Amino acid sequence: MRCETCGAPAVLLANACVFCRTPVADSHAPADLLDYLAARLPAAKVKRFGLRRRGPVRELTLTVGATAFGAKIVKGRLRLLPELAPARWVDRLLAALSAEAAGDADLRARLSRAGWKLRPGGRAEEESRKPQS
Repeated sequence: MRCETCGAPAVLLANACVFCRTPVADSHAPADLLDYLAARLPAAKVKRFGLRRRGPVRELTLTVGATAFGAKIVKGRLRLLPELAPARWVDRLLAALSAEAAGDADLRARLSRAGWKLRPGGRAEEESRKPQS
């Protein structure tokens, strides 16, 4: 299932698309998440299945700021680094990309064109819900 607003795989966080924050009724395992991210993040290094490496993405690595993000398909299951639930992992990736985009107009434009909601101050959704002290 895909988000009707941004077209991303429907990875939910608080019953909304983790990419654009549009409410989504249902979600399935994000089987095509790696292909989706590889198509929209040119800095990501990918390994693919298949002859001539033209098949679906089987591994994706990306360093944003000081954080290394990795995802791969192992025996049909999605493994993520840092080890988080898919929605939290994507949220943390988008928070890091948002912080990076503050100083990079090209990255900011790519993220906006993809329909992704930038995180204010580069904070993940879970961090922005905590009361400020």
